Amino acid sequence: MIRSFDPIADENSKLLILGTMPGAESLRKQQYYGYDRNQFWKIMFSVFQEDFKENYDEKKKLLLENGAALWDVIKNCERENSSDSKIKRPEANDISSLHCLQNILI
Repeated sequence: MIRSFDPIADENSKLLILGTMPGAESLRKQQYYGYDRNQFWKIMFSVFQEDFKENYDEKKKLLLENGAALWDVIKNCERENSSDSKIKRPEANDISSLHCLQNILI
């Protein structure tokens, strides 16, 4: 059984970005979108017109400073590799438990 991460969110979050479940490399690094070839963080820095930074704390800070929250829809599951098509026995995260949800546009 693999487990997702806690959300990146705070009381100022107004936009919720949902993923499925971290891939194997993200789980190993304990970072959302940790696979080096994944473009998520580069796209986020571009969208928010900031210079790209490799540091994970800076990546999380970028989202929060721009009112974005990030979480996965799956809390835990079984999966053979990083493919979403291989997910078995998923358990959903309780998205409604986010304290900032009343501010978020889904």
